[in-house]
Amino acid sequence: MGDEGRIQNEQTYINAWLWALDAGLERLQRESFARVKLFAESDALGLAHDEGVLVITYEDQEARVRDVAAFRQALREAARHLKDLRDEVERMKLAKTIHSDIFKLLDNIRQRPFMYVPGNEPLGLVHLQSLEQILWGYSCALHHHGILEPGLDFPVKFGAYLSETRGWSASCGPAAAIHKAAGGDSEAWALYWKLIDEFRESLARPNPLPE
Repeated sequence: MGDEGRIQNEQTYINAWLWALDAGLERLQRESFARVKLFAESDALGLAHDEGVLVITYEDQEARVRDVAAFRQALREAARHLKDLRDEVERMKLAKTIHSDIFKLLDNIRQRPFMYVPGNEPLGLVHLQSLEQILWGYSCALHHHGILEPGLDFPVKFGAYLSETRGWSASCGPAAAIHKAAGGDSEAWALYWKLIDEFRESLARPNPLPE
């Protein structure tokens, strides 16, 4: 059983305790019994009052709860914590599923640019700026879902790479810097993809860029 399965089992267990606590207290109050059994089995969960203390029995175990409100709150906090853990496991699974998808997306754009960016040939600065907007949107989606992968803040990191390796200012974005260095639209489009490939290779090396 993986982490997600274990967390789900623990969350189900705590939720069952919360239900049993509320149901048992309601029956104790409504029926005025000294003791209630929530199920028919002889060793099932039972609750009883003993001089202001709530006694919870299950099989051969017994717990004595003096502060029922604090006990319920602790269970609820544990349930919330486990939910957060499950959400984090889901995010990590999703991140593994789509790991490096930013480069898969870029490969698709390179092969069929007009499926992704508006305009006509020749491909140049306007198309690169549209592509940059796509990458910003992709990064915003990663931030929103808490996913860690190379697409996070991609335009910023790519711009930092160009500044460090080429000495170019990326204050107006990588597309503008590349277009200025290339000197023309068609040259800029070809140079952009050459530099993207270089950047992808740099990410495979240890500590490619300063944080």
